[in-house]
Amino acid sequence: MQFPDLFKVIADYVGFVVDFLAFRGLRDYALKPAVDPVLAAYFVVGVLFAYLLSTARRFPGYEKHLEAGTPKRAPSGTTTAPLKEHSSDMALFIMASMLGAVVVHWLFVLGNAVLGGDEFGSVKATLNATLAWNAVFHPLNAFAKKCSVLLQAAREKGSVRPRVAGTLGGVLVLVPLALVTQWIHAMATVHGTSFWYMAAVQGVSFVALVVLLVAIGSILLKDDDEETDDRPVSA
Repeated sequence: MQFPDLFKVIADYVGFVVDFLAFRGLRDYALKPAVDPVLAAYFVVGVLFAYLLSTARRFPGYEKHLEAGTPKRAPSGTTTAPLKEHSSDMALFIMASMLGAVVVHWLFVLGNAVLGGDEFGSVKATLNATLAWNAVFHPLNAFAKKCSVLLQAAREKGSVRPRVAGTLGGVLVLVPLALVTQWIHAMATVHGTSFWYMAAVQGVSFVALVVLLVAIGSILLKDDDEETDDRPVSA
């Protein structure tokens, strides 16, 4: 790939992120019967940006902060773990996202059936929504975490007032929470449904999952209790 092509991919990705956050980034991918290679490319670029952000271990004022405090101890919330740890964690999360998308799809199919809706989209449409959402979530989440580290360092140095630090910290916490709304919108768009109907489908699916997990847990606990009762009591 030549540099102009690389820059075009990055530029297209930035434009996609802006459109996605404005709730219009997936209009061209609605009801597609196959996993879209463009969304896969955006996913890779987003993960790459997130990796670069999460593995950056030097920030403005970082060394000064260590000199002013404990020389060999990093600020609270700062990671000094090897790059391998970051990459392995992110790789596991990516694999879990893709496998989870398949499981989530069938839960949503169940929720759609309970609500009596029209035929639900294919699992490939769910994978498209997952690729698109993760392409935006990964870098924004990594950026929010990195800003939290800088904010914590500034607060410990006294550069930021506690009230201001608390307000900014609350805003950073809202970043991943706000992306939950984007997830519902992404799923609604690729499956050709409304936002509120998709929210209802996901709500029903979540309740069904909780009931299933509680039932499985109850069965396992019952088996453990029976095994305990069958054990001979020593004199």
